[in-house]
Amino acid sequence: MHELTSRARRERRELNAAVRGYLAAAGYKLSVLTFGEEAGVAAPTGAVPGPGADAAPSLPELLRRDAERAGALAAAAAAEAERARMAAELAAAQARAAELQARGPPRRGG
Repeated sequence: MHELTSRARRERRELNAAVRGYLAAAGYKLSVLTFGEEAGVAAPTGAVPGPGADAAPSLPELLRRDAERAGALAAAAAAEAERARMAAELAAAQARAAELQARGPPRRGG
């Protein structure tokens, strides 16, 4: 739970920084200041950042990262489902082997 909260905070900071960077690049100086105050994203001391001054990832980069995380989560869920299926199959095979072993060797007709 703590890890998820930490990750959510990091993603929020990255997204806020990307929005601030966009506003700065588009020349919306007052919006940069207002957004910075409201979102808690500090502008560099004494100046409104200009284009390229923000080191935060761009919005497309953030979306790409999110898509990669979603793909990794889906792959992990599929792997876990396959592991569970194989575990069930193994348990059934072991139960059948135990059943056959309990019966003893097959009798030869005669």
